[in-house]
Amino acid sequence: LARGGEFEPWRFRQLAYGRMHKSVPDGELSELLAILNKLDNGIYTTLDILESRFFVGKDSNYVPSEVLLSVGREAIRNLLSGEREQIELDRIRGTKHIVRQCLSASAPEQEIREIVKFLCDGVDAFRFYSFDLNFIIMSLISNFPEIVLSEVFTGGDRERRLIHHLFKDRLSRSSPSLNSAPVARLIAWCQGDQDRIARVATAVCAYSAAEACDVPLEHPKRVVLSEPIKALLEAAVDKQGIVNT
Repeated sequence: LARGGEFEPWRFRQLAYGRMHKSVPDGELSELLAILNKLDNGIYTTLDILESRFFVGKDSNYVPSEVLLSVGREAIRNLLSGEREQIELDRIRGTKHIVRQCLSASAPEQEIREIVKFLCDGVDAFRFYSFDLNFIIMSLISNFPEIVLSEVFTGGDRERRLIHHLFKDRLSRSSPSLNSAPVARLIAWCQGDQDRIARVATAVCAYSAAEACDVPLEHPKRVVLSEPIKALLEAAVDKQGIVNT
C-alpha cells in the first residue's frame, strides 16, 4: 500500500497507536518505514512509529535490528536536510527514545558524519536553531565528539558562526553545550595542537555551577571553573592566552 501510493503517509501513523506495530517484525517494519522516508512528510510518520517502538519497559529484552536503526537515522538525516518552513519542530521534540537508540555510541560513523554535516549546515543557514534540536545535538556531542569537532572547527567565518550558534547563543535554557563532551576525548582530539586547544577553549563554557541544585539556573549562586576549561588550560602552553579569550 505504501509503495503503491494508495495511502498517504500519515495514515500509517495508526501503527504507533496502541502499539499496533508490536506484531510487525523489524524487517517488515524497516521496509515500510524506508518507503515512508521517501514520501512527502513521511519522515514524521516514521518518527512517530519508531518513538513508540523504542518506548519499552526496563524489563523488556527487545533490541532493535541495525536495519531498523539505520532507517531511523535516515529519517533524522532527511529531517535535518529540509528547509525550516518544511520542518515540524514540535514533532521533533518528542523523539528522545529514537535519538537514544539511533544515535548511540555504536552507530556507524559514516552515517553520523552525514547527520552532523546536515546539522551544522542547517544551523549555519538558520534552517533551525540549536535549541530546536537540543537532544539530538547533545547526544552527538556526548557520543561522537570527534566528528562534531571536526565538522565545526574547519576555520574561517563558518567556524566562528557555528561556535556561536551551536554553543554560545543561549536563547534557551535547553541550548546544548560542548561541555557535555567527554573531557578526555576533547583533549585527545586536540592532539597537543596549541591552535586547536585555543580554538576549542573559545567554544566550551568556562564556568559551571558549584552546586548541583543550581542547575539549570542561568545565574547560579556560586560558580567554579568547568572541567573542560581546566583540562584545556592544563594542556595549553599559553595559559594566559586562554584566559584572555
